[in-house]
Amino acid sequence: KSRRETIEEAKQANRNDLVDSTQAEIDVLQNYLPQPLTPDELETLARQVIDEVEASGPGFVGKVMKVLIPRVQGRADGKVVNVLVRNLLNEL
Repeated sequence: KSRRETIEEAKQANRNDLVDSTQAEIDVLQNYLPQPLTPDELETLARQVIDEVEASGPGFVGKVMKVLIPRVQGRADGKVVNVLVRNLLNEL
């Protein structure tokens, strides 16, 4: 995020050299970061965990999250995961 801000500031200051070097850094870092899960992949994983822990309603949010979060760590936002799990459990 800070590198993207650096690019914006460098563009405003007409510092193309800084824009290019910072963009190169971002490109290298993205090669090492895990790819984010798609919404469908996340939902599939959440449903699998719900089945694994035999969750039967909203009272199982904590139990599901405890198993699911380590599986999606670095690939999905925890808040998004929580909302999805709550919605899926409310459907049961």
